Amino acid sequence: MAAKTDAPLVSFRGVQKSYDGRTLVVRHLDLDVARGEFLTLLGPSGSGKTTTLMMLAGFESVTEGSIELAGKPLNNLPPYKRGIGMVFQSYALFPHMSVAENVAFPLQVRRMPRAETRERVEKALSMVRLHDFIDRQPAQLSGGQQQRVALARALVFEPELILLDEPLGALDRQLREQMQFELKRLHDRLGITMIYVTHDQEEALTMSDQVAVFNDGVMQQVAPPAEIYERPCNPFVAQFVGENNRLAGRVMALDGEKAQIQIDSGETVTAFAVDDLYAGDPVELSIRPERVQIGGNLGVCDNRFSARLTDLIFLGDQLRGHLAAFGRDDVVFKQPNSEDRPKIASGDEIQFGWRWQNCRAFRAQGKASG
Repeated sequence: MAAKTDAPLVSFRGVQKSYDGRTLVVRHLDLDVARGEFLTLLGPSGSGKTTTLMMLAGFESVTEGSIELAGKPLNNLPPYKRGIGMVFQSYALFPHMSVAENVAFPLQVRRMPRAETRERVEKALSMVRLHDFIDRQPAQLSGGQQQRVALARALVFEPELILLDEPLGALDRQLREQMQFELKRLHDRLGITMIYVTHDQEEALTMSDQVAVFNDGVMQQVAPPAEIYERPCNPFVAQFVGENNRLAGRVMALDGEKAQIQIDSGETVTAFAVDDLYAGDPVELSIRPERVQIGGNLGVCDNRFSARLTDLIFLGDQLRGHLAAFGRDDVVFKQPNSEDRPKIASGDEIQFGWRWQNCRAFRAQGKASG
């Protein structure tokens, strides 16, 4: 695996992008990508993640700010001079060329000698486990095999950086999961820097060293997957990455990071204050369904309430249920399908709760203190 240095491989500084001179689709982006890192840009459609990737690749110009690769300014360099590998969702293979010819194309453009080209093509196809398909046409391959050819083509000229724009979006679920494993295996083995764009949160959490969450042209948070999931910095990240129970309320009292919140239905909830909050501030609470305890598992819970179980769904390795509480009937919990799980059924009156550290209190968006 390639050694990592302290200096980032990629740097975005004050980068902004507008297509019409008025509306910014990427705003005030400052982002460093370490050498050897697998970074995923995650967000809904129109959030700015793909535009960010295209500016780095050179297919879109930067309206303001600068992008550097290994300390070299990229703003005025055309794509073919950046030395960046690119993998698209559409594969972009030449249908009239064999697998070997497709993979060799970047080397031919660089006028590499024929013998070295052949050696590199065989090596790249071996990396993606397609050496036996070297003489086939793209039409003779499955979707997953075609995507691996596209990946080999990006690897063949040994770039410092590979960009992947929703590369698995056209594949079925089983094939997509298999390709996630293949990509991560290659990344771990080669130590090459990869920047990956997706709107699929599960894909981002599974594959990445770091995840940058985008919304409305702004990078909301960049952190390792576990931190993004367990410690989201705002309500958008909490809701977009994973599932959440959301409650609205107002701060009654504070003791350091421990906040007493009166929710809109009247109950008092103890929560972890993510933002700097003050008494009277309106807040949004976020509780992951798997952090909601039910029945006899309430010993560690600071918050305890009564509810009626409205439905219980069997999902194989886990159970998913809905509770009628807080004046609503959509409070979700998830529990492992273990032998010692509580024996409950729809219509039962049960106790449920959670630890205060697992209930995150954010200042209600658009609401200032004071």
